[in-house]
Amino acid sequence: MRPQKMNASGHLSSFSSFYRPNSTSSGADLLEKNLVEIQNLRQRLEDSVCINDRLQERLEHALSNLDQGKSAAQ
Repeated sequence: MRPQKMNASGHLSSFSSFYRPNSTSSGADLLEKNLVEIQNLRQRLEDSVCINDRLQERLEHALSNLDQGKSAAQ
């Protein structure tokens, strides 16, 4: 089943032209392009997770030092 949208008159119409691959790309080409994009997105996500982990460690370290400084001052 193809995705549908409302046209100006309020009736559902098909998105078929949107999903029709151009004539120069085969199904295998499209799958390859999508696979490469998925792999790139996965790598970006993994990089973001690593950065997030490092930032969390830095924050926890900074907060720990802040707590130690407050308790030493009392």
